[in-house]
Amino acid sequence: MVKRLFALVLVLVLALSVSACGGTKLASLEDDPDKKVELVWATTHLGHQDDEIVWKQFNKNLQKLLPNTTVDFIELNAENWSNWMAAKKQIDIAWTGYSFDMKSLITNRSYLGLNKLIDMYAPNIQAEREEWVDAYYSGTVDGELYAIPNQQPLLKQSVGLEIPYSCYDSFDVDAFLSEAHNNYHTTQKMIDLLDSYMAELHAKKLVDTDTVGWNPETSVFYALVNRGYESVSDLLSYDVWTDDVKVIANYELPQEKMVQKLLQSWYQKGWLKADYVTTGNNINGSRKAPINFTLTNNWIQADERGIKVNMDKYGEPESYTLYLDKIEQGYNGVSTIGSEATYLAIPFTSHNPGRAIKLIDLLRSERGTEANDLLNLLVYGFEKDSEYAAEYGTYHYTLGDGTEENADCAYGVDYTIQADSNCIYGIPHWVVGNVYLTYRTPNIVSGQVEDALNYQLNVKPTLRKTPLYKFRPDTSKLGDLIANIENARSNAGKLTTKNDAEFETTYEKMIKDCETAGMTEYKENIQKQVDEYIAANSDAAA
Repeated sequence: MVKRLFALVLVLVLALSVSACGGTKLASLEDDPDKKVELVWATTHLGHQDDEIVWKQFNKNLQKLLPNTTVDFIELNAENWSNWMAAKKQIDIAWTGYSFDMKSLITNRSYLGLNKLIDMYAPNIQAEREEWVDAYYSGTVDGELYAIPNQQPLLKQSVGLEIPYSCYDSFDVDAFLSEAHNNYHTTQKMIDLLDSYMAELHAKKLVDTDTVGWNPETSVFYALVNRGYESVSDLLSYDVWTDDVKVIANYELPQEKMVQKLLQSWYQKGWLKADYVTTGNNINGSRKAPINFTLTNNWIQADERGIKVNMDKYGEPESYTLYLDKIEQGYNGVSTIGSEATYLAIPFTSHNPGRAIKLIDLLRSERGTEANDLLNLLVYGFEKDSEYAAEYGTYHYTLGDGTEENADCAYGVDYTIQADSNCIYGIPHWVVGNVYLTYRTPNIVSGQVEDALNYQLNVKPTLRKTPLYKFRPDTSKLGDLIANIENARSNAGKLTTKNDAEFETTYEKMIKDCETAGMTEYKENIQKQVDEYIAANSDAAA
């Protein structure tokens, strides 16, 4: 909710600032390499003790690779971004992604189109764009690229069901995985197996212990609902495994009611605490939930059955993740602007767009080059045995653990995966560039980078392309209608808290209220767009 409010405020501010500037003259795309330039890079996850000394060394090394260029890094957040754009403050490079309504920001011309800049100055980005077609398409509108994706070897190859280590023997894992791997959609048998598992945990008093909490993480149970379906627009989905595409309201999915009914029954049995259901407050604390679902899972981390063992910070097993989807159950479908989650953009307030694209491109140089060393310096800081550690009397990570398989793994001196503001230094790799080019962090296992690269470039393109591959709906005139339907859905209240009779009547009333709010009109509009898209692409293929 906070991210959504942030995005809405951002859109309003930018709409006002851009329209107010009207014909404001943008900086020339041409870059004079002899001109001294200070680029302003707005990004997140700054505020460390050693930021300034690392950036000092970064700028020193940059002179050899991109002469006459220095960078001023500034912290990006909702408040200062809004103020900067309203004041048309110089920002030459900006992180963007999941916290932003990228579609609206592009529509409002907050980011510069990058096609010409890339043609002029960015051969590395051009090569990436030709290779990573779908990733780059997610930052493209009407053929113009506005946001450069920061690709990551963290894939969504399967929905993952995470259960605590101590609860494994109480779950019929083999039956559950067999049912999941043989069905594109969640089945009633899978629901029943989860129900039996929860009953077993409570019978054996395996919940509410020192390590296992009371409540399943119900906020992520949508992962069960959505298996085999894809969102085609807000509140609407379609079955990716049929060629006869019919737009479906999410509440019409049989899995939606199956899951809601399961949670309602758990609430009636006392397996879901009222405070958690009504407020969303975390009552498990740091303990593992009896059931949790994850979306980012790489098969290379699991065994051949689809089971991954997760370790705690002491190297002891604390949970299992069960992979519900096989590789061949993946697909290529609808394209959503911003779906890669993390990007770099050049705002319309850039004073030096040519130099900015040169720097972004430089940091996408091949592994093992001086430019790649510069990227790792920016991300990780000073390595323990480096000349910088000796010069500055401090270090921020160790490269490798003495084994050959982990020679490319960076171990933070005071963090494991991602540094926070209390750490000496460390900027997440996904914030500043292509993660395939940086040293990996311990959550990325040996061989995962290569495996993910092969999947993205060689395997994924061979998987099913749905009839809506690369489809994007036009909802520019449907905002009020969607809001009315969302209000009708939310006004139904918490279905989980109803008794059996109330559940059925409330569910039916919710459907009728959504229809009254305009769901039929909305579905017909999107279905028409879907049909036209499929027809146009069929004609093109013919």
